[in-house]
Amino acid sequence: MELWSGERIWFLRFALYYGEKWKVPLDGAFVSLVLEMILGLILKPMRVSIGLFLRQGIFLLIKA
Repeated sequence: MELWSGERIWFLRFALYYGEKWKVPLDGAFVSLVLEMILGLILKPMRVSIGLFLRQGIFLLIKA
């Protein structure tokens, strides 16, 4: 599962912010891996469905 670099940076910022806030001991590599796995499972289907939606919309505009 390959994530965009912007998503990866966002995950790390999220982990560091809430790790400090909740006093959770963080290992950067472990947190990054877990967040990529969890949020990647959510974001990948969303990207696919948004892509299909846009393609259908463009097709309908061309057809009209």
